[in-house]
Amino acid sequence: MENAIQQMRTALAEHVQSYTTIQVLTGIVQSVTDTTADVTEEGSPDIVHTVELSASPDTSEGFWLIPAVGSKVLLGRIENGEDFTIVKFDKVDKLVYNVSNTRIEATGNGVKILSGAKVQIANTSQSLAGIFGDLISLLNGLKVICSSPGAPSSALSPDTIVSITSLQTKINSLFE
Repeated sequence: MENAIQQMRTALAEHVQSYTTIQVLTGIVQSVTDTTADVTEEGSPDIVHTVELSASPDTSEGFWLIPAVGSKVLLGRIENGEDFTIVKFDKVDKLVYNVSNTRIEATGNGVKILSGAKVQIANTSQSLAGIFGDLISLLNGLKVICSSPGAPSSALSPDTIVSITSLQTKINSLFE
């Protein structure tokens, strides 16, 4: 039994030694681009690391979070490598997702969709394209009531009011 325990200890020690050492630092984000962040080491503001935000310099496709300036970060570097990577941070400035010819950016100010293809905004019951189609049909068929020829119009016709109410219901079911 003692021999088996010793063998397990030896195997565990060898397994642990096979792992790479990771150097971990804390820092503060000083500036950010879409691909890099300049981070000063906490406690050593003169030491600045320019850190890639993506695993690859090719940012034409992928998903990444961009930290806010002033954000606290945890930096990691494998063994005695030269480059740090941001492991974790506390404030997100932007989320970016690129795939094919579509880019989605989300910030505290909203969501921007840039695409060379058509964009679809829909839920399970409505689509924005369908709502716009209904709006065009409504405008093309708009009817008003005139009390007599040449008199000013006085109100929308009842069927136009029904169409407008229906359109409003569809819009409310798509947007919050």
